[in-house]
Amino acid sequence: MTQSKSKIRFLVSSQIDREKWDRVVLDSPHAHVYSTSTYLDLFTTHWGGIVADDYTVVMAVPFKVKWGIRYCYTPVGVAQLGLFGKDITQHLELAFLDVLHQEFKYGRLHLGPAFSPAVAERYEMQWKDNFILPLNLPYEELYQNYTKDAKRNLRKAGEIEQIVTEDVTTEDIRKAFMFQYGDRGNTNRMSEEYNQFAENLNRLLEKGMAFKIGARTPDGQLLGATVFARFRNRLYYIFGAPTALGRSYQTSHVLIDAVIKRFSNSDLILDFEGSSIPSVAMFYKKFSPQNEPYPLYHFNQLPWPLRLLKK
Repeated sequence: MTQSKSKIRFLVSSQIDREKWDRVVLDSPHAHVYSTSTYLDLFTTHWGGIVADDYTVVMAVPFKVKWGIRYCYTPVGVAQLGLFGKDITQHLELAFLDVLHQEFKYGRLHLGPAFSPAVAERYEMQWKDNFILPLNLPYEELYQNYTKDAKRNLRKAGEIEQIVTEDVTTEDIRKAFMFQYGDRGNTNRMSEEYNQFAENLNRLLEKGMAFKIGARTPDGQLLGATVFARFRNRLYYIFGAPTALGRSYQTSHVLIDAVIKRFSNSDLILDFEGSSIPSVAMFYKKFSPQNEPYPLYHFNQLPWPLRLLKK
């Protein structure tokens, strides 16, 4: 399929035909939940999309405005974006990036694993790890593939009774997450965004696009909580962490193991979403997942001196 640049344009969300948008995302062979209009409405401040022809190919672009300048970004809770549709060529990817640069002078976007390595190399994109675990084996076989450390930690977890339950709130999840990660990276500066994200989880749960599980002691004390989105054949580990007590008793291992056991011997894939935090990536690797890397595109075409502020 050959596309001319004149047929590719950027639309803000209010201009987008959501039925056509979601149809092309759903029909795409590498569709994921993050680019559905419902998910974007919930988890972005503003979003638009680059659209080819009559929605033959689309790419979501979340954005914000600062100092009167519009810039694109990847929000909390959105692991990947990228192009969706059929017959996506390198020529089309380049044309989409041209439109992106016309609309935005600065951005940081996580693109999908299907993005062309040649185009990624041309734009000096960085490849990031994303770990996935097919659940198409019996639980016993999946468990045997765990690392020795994972098995040892699950035995440690058994030193106290941990009751896996859906009786957890999004506030439980938010507090546990901020306890676990609030002193790392830039999460302190992003606390307001995490609070908004926690509120949006309720809406995602109400729409039946996610489920939550946690663990408590027999007297009801929270040990940890998580939320998984579910879309097509994937479960997305989008949010979760132990409490202080849960960290001591390896509750994160218990919750992941519980989901693997629940959905084992199915055609589902558990998507851990990867992590740039080494200790978190190491935790995911304990369950022997496969790596499905994706490119991170960071570009800065701001005028001087603003360009210096955004390095």
